[in-house]
Amino acid sequence: MTPRNILLWEKMGKLFLFLTLFLFLSNNTYGREPTKCHQLAHAERWVEAFQECTIAAKNGNLEAKYVLSNFYSDTHQEFSPVCANHTKSFKLLTTAAEQGYPEAKVDVAYEILSSKSTPELIKLAEDFVNEAEQEFLRLEKEGDWRAMKILNTLYSVEIFKKTDKKLASRYETRYESALLRAGVDGDASSQFRLGVSYFTVWGKLFRRNPKESFYWFKKSAEQGNLAAMRSIATYHYKPEELLGLSNEEVIDLRKKYLFDAANNGDIESAYEIGRAYSFGMRVDELGLKKNIESAKKWYLKAAEAGHKEGAYELAQLWADDKEKKVAFKWYFKAAKACHLASQMKVA
Repeated sequence: MTPRNILLWEKMGKLFLFLTLFLFLSNNTYGREPTKCHQLAHAERWVEAFQECTIAAKNGNLEAKYVLSNFYSDTHQEFSPVCANHTKSFKLLTTAAEQGYPEAKVDVAYEILSSKSTPELIKLAEDFVNEAEQEFLRLEKEGDWRAMKILNTLYSVEIFKKTDKKLASRYETRYESALLRAGVDGDASSQFRLGVSYFTVWGKLFRRNPKESFYWFKKSAEQGNLAAMRSIATYHYKPEELLGLSNEEVIDLRKKYLFDAANNGDIESAYEIGRAYSFGMRVDELGLKKNIESAKKWYLKAAEAGHKEGAYELAQLWADDKEKKVAFKWYFKAAKACHLASQMKVA
């Protein structure tokens, strides 16, 4: 362990982690081919991502250590298939930072600068910020739109002590333009991010525009992006917002993409189908009516793959059928992944 790591451990202990979701999903690999771990996390395939990241992190991959630190953080317990572990999360994060992963440096620096810290730790944080800034500036010159986004963050968040409104605005504009170019050039990951951006109203260029959002999700989905397929089905578009399609055409399209994603291994989509069948929800969006047996089938598919909400909902259905032993099995599986409601059931 390096002196800088020792200093972090001695002074910070189990400090609560601030980890931005955008950085987690940015798909930035800094000149390297993206690992399967990172690709799965970017596609919001959480269970599979955790499994792949665990293997890659054990083999020393810094990107995997950074992504894995997010799974162990309580910030992301909503989708994490594993219980929060502050010590493990922080160890993975600081190791990635010490060994040169720039996103991890930004996260560690934020932790130090947002807490009561010693002068030594503050100096360490400033060093991390400066080192990360130089790496992102290098990547920005190579046209990396993700580096532009993070530079925008560095220059707009006061705690990093680099506040510069002009630079922040410049990199925000560059990021949006570069992301759009990447989407136009056919990059499925960028097209997915454009779909999100046009729906969630982020930045100067991306004002809420459901038609643009749907267009980019569809372009990405046509290239097999499972997260984009799921988004078409789960984002709450109004039929009149979607490229002039009729209500029936929209329902068919949503259903097609959600089932395609689920049948191609997207666990989140399997869970969403289970919810639709279980509660008789979203008949107007997916055309699926309540069907408990179908709900069990899709929840089972998600639960067997490690989806804790899927396991809990499956247990609930078996409990409703008075099948206590089967219900307990799935409550227990979800409880082991720190699903709170399930823990109460098995206590």
